[in-house]
Amino acid sequence: MNRKEIKLDGVENDRYEYFAKYLYRLFLSSDEENEIYEYDLAELGDANLFGVIEQNHYLLLNKSILKKFYIYWRSKLLVLKSSEQLIRFDDESTIKLSDLASFFILIVNPNFASAWCRRRSNLIESRTFLNELKLNRIILMKYFKSEQAFIHRRWLFRNYVINQSGDDLKDLYLREIDFLIDKIVPKVKSNYYCWSFLNWLLSHRILLDNRSLLDDLFKRYTSLIYLNPSDNCIFHSRLHLIHLIVDESN
Repeated sequence: MNRKEIKLDGVENDRYEYFAKYLYRLFLSSDEENEIYEYDLAELGDANLFGVIEQNHYLLLNKSILKKFYIYWRSKLLVLKSSEQLIRFDDESTIKLSDLASFFILIVNPNFASAWCRRRSNLIESRTFLNELKLNRIILMKYFKSEQAFIHRRWLFRNYVINQSGDDLKDLYLREIDFLIDKIVPKVKSNYYCWSFLNWLLSHRILLDNRSLLDDLFKRYTSLIYLNPSDNCIFHSRLHLIHLIVDESN
């Protein structure tokens, strides 16, 4: 991925909707060349520069501009009715305006609970759960201690992932464990919301039936303790894992 600047110039019509759609597509992109892994907000010192995509799939957004967009979309979400009409998203699909509004709100403020609630309401109808998992994942990479983001992720697993079967279900759970341990845990010590969610995942039947997976996870926990010997959350989660292994052995 080459470095790319995102300018406000050249967008004469509704800039709020245009850039909300642009970011939404960018966050959902599965194109290896254009995929975004992480993002951050910073003062870029250019009133015309919306953001910059770095070569390492890192998106840097102009904090000053995003404040104005955030205020606009927050006020928009508060007046949107549940019976809202769909709007054109791209050449092939449509989207609810509240999905755009809540998305933009949450990339700035992930603890806006009513925005997550609106997304859950829309998801029951749209069933775009995999896309939502990806959006939530990117938000968690930035706001890794957001309680509301983890509540939403648990809802996604309870209402979508758990309904999968066979290898698809196992693969989703294994990828989630890797994401939490490899990406979120190293960001900060004693991340209660992360470890609480991980403990909840471990109690699922598909993991309990796989003893080799539990043993491997126990070894990973031991390695984490050596790296963070004062992190109580690791010890509590390890104890939870030991109880699971012992209970399954009896």
